[in-house]
Amino acid sequence: MLGKRSASPCYTIYSGGDYIKPRDILLEDYQIIQQKIDEFQVENSKLAFANLYSYRFLHYPKICLLDDALVVFCTADAANPCVFPPLCDEKALPRVMKEISDYFDTVLGSRVHIRDCDEAFIRRLSEAGFSFVRNERRDQWEYIYSSKKLSELKGRSFHKRRNRINKLLSTFPDYEYVRIKASDRERVLKFHDYWCHLRDCESNETLEQERDSIITLFEIMDTVPVYGGLILIDGEVKGFQIGTRLNRNTYVTLVEKAELAPEYDGIYALLIRDTATDICNEFEYINRQQDMGVPGLRKAKLAWKPDRLLVCDMLVLEE
Repeated sequence: MLGKRSASPCYTIYSGGDYIKPRDILLEDYQIIQQKIDEFQVENSKLAFANLYSYRFLHYPKICLLDDALVVFCTADAANPCVFPPLCDEKALPRVMKEISDYFDTVLGSRVHIRDCDEAFIRRLSEAGFSFVRNERRDQWEYIYSSKKLSELKGRSFHKRRNRINKLLSTFPDYEYVRIKASDRERVLKFHDYWCHLRDCESNETLEQERDSIITLFEIMDTVPVYGGLILIDGEVKGFQIGTRLNRNTYVTLVEKAELAPEYDGIYALLIRDTATDICNEFEYINRQQDMGVPGLRKAKLAWKPDRLLVCDMLVLEE
């Protein structure tokens, strides 16, 4: 096991060589986590700090640092705890996985479950000599798009999207897309409440709690790179999106809502296009997250022609 370490907010290890002790994620952890995400060019949107922090009710993340390795645990389901792929170099991986395995075995009484594993990590873990069972989780695979392509919408594959946008703009030619500011919080929440009333958010726990996440995103906007945009028609919010920086060249869309009334058909396409236009000079890619296995959502995400799908499978270490 690891030896005794000096006290530090970055290390949450029992002294005397006992087992690792993950702790709740804090706002001041942003720099630590972002540094690791950039170092290892993480593509999984769930590890973006703003995602982990503002959607804590989904994953109940806990973190610890094992020397230079960042380990993020997901404890939402106490009966089935899991861990994200640890962010560490090739040489450290066997040691870090041994620490994690000892913790799961002795403290949690469980085999190690590693969630959201992409092909690169799966290959690394196999090459490090670990045996595991791989469970495909297609509903968690993430959709990654070229921001330039979404901004330009060129070619036959985007013909329907362009037509819907043009039809909307012929009705509302004076619409505006503007960057979200902290002062926009109340009108964004007002629109979110209106949207939720139409979509019966009370019947969906995640949607019902999403409001708290939006509030958190506004609260951390001055500390963490959180971006957003509003669609305004006659000065009123008719759509919004909020996202964050994932890595050096990827933006993540965290929440996106727009008018559902038939006369606003095409507004989601407009919001996606304008978001891409807004951020494409800074980010080459947009990660629009997973489809959660919802058939209509999967069809829509595929129709936007992702550059690729990011595998996010579950691995269970064998004894």
